[in-house]
Amino acid sequence: MVASQLEAELLSFLWAAESLSTLRHKNVVFESSSYLAGEAVLNPDNFPMFHGLIDVIREKLSRLQLWSIAYVHSGANQCAEAIARSVTRDQRYASYVGKDGPSWLLPMIHADAVRADNGY
Repeated sequence: MVASQLEAELLSFLWAAESLSTLRHKNVVFESSSYLAGEAVLNPDNFPMFHGLIDVIREKLSRLQLWSIAYVHSGANQCAEAIARSVTRDQRYASYVGKDGPSWLLPMIHADAVRADNGY
C-alpha cells in the first residue's frame, strides 16, 4: 500500500525510469508536476525515509546516457494527464505507450509541442 503522495510520485518516477531504460532510450527529460519528487531524486540525503526507493530509481537512471528532471505545472502537460486518465479508467496497468504512442494521443502531443514552443 502506498503511504503518501510523495511515495506515489516516486513509484511513478521509478516506473518511468525503468520503462525508458528498458526501451533503450539514451537522453531523457523527465517532467513532473511534483517538485518534491524531483528534489528527492536529485537530493536523496534530504529524504531518508525513501532511501531504498530512491536508490532503485537512481540505479535505473544510471542506465540512461543523459537525463534531467524538469518541474512543470500540472496543466502544462496535457499528454501526461490524458495517459494517466486512460490508464486508470481502462485499467491499463502494463505500459502501452510505445514509440509514437496511441493514435488518439497524437493531436495532443502536437498541441503540447506548440504550447512548449510558445513558452507555455
